[in-house]
Amino acid sequence: TVYAADADGVTSSADGTVDVRGFALSLPDTTVRQGATFEIPVWATSLAGLNVTSGSFEIAYNGRTVAVEALVTQGTLLDGTSPQLSASPPDQVGGRARVAFAASSPLSGDVSVPLVRVRVRAADAVTSTALTLGDVLFNQALRGIGRTGGRVRVVALPTLNLSPASVQVLAGETVALSAPTAVGSVTWTAAD
Repeated sequence: TVYAADADGVTSSADGTVDVRGFALSLPDTTVRQGATFEIPVWATSLAGLNVTSGSFEIAYNGRTVAVEALVTQGTLLDGTSPQLSASPPDQVGGRARVAFAASSPLSGDVSVPLVRVRVRAADAVTSTALTLGDVLFNQALRGIGRTGGRVRVVALPTLNLSPASVQVLAGETVALSAPTAVGSVTWTAAD
């Protein structure tokens, strides 16, 4: 039986099961442009005192929206380890990526550093997918919670507007063109 009481002294009880876990993993919401390659951090609540030296978890997603390509460990709790990634082929609706790791010493409990980052490529279409963490198991016995709520939204590329839209130039002349809606640098070429 589970008992609860609030600050006003109101109490209640219920029969059932309370499943207490020592840690949880989570993924953030992410918005990216079509065709972009990006990294999604996998966050862990504090692992302090759990002496975590190995683990595995799974990420479920729509493979027509994103393709999981690699793991990035630099600057993460798994830095210095060689985690393994097994991911569904691209364009599979029920995409799954399984991550497994082993470390020679316990992972730090620092919650300001992600556990690992997953490199992902977005689809060329405007779409979205939920990211669901599951089957979270550390040290072959510590079951963790895979928090829900991570989502990838793929948005349309912006329209590249050139100004002026049309210009006539004689050989050897210089003309000033701009691309005010461009993101990053612009490469200019001319054809005969």
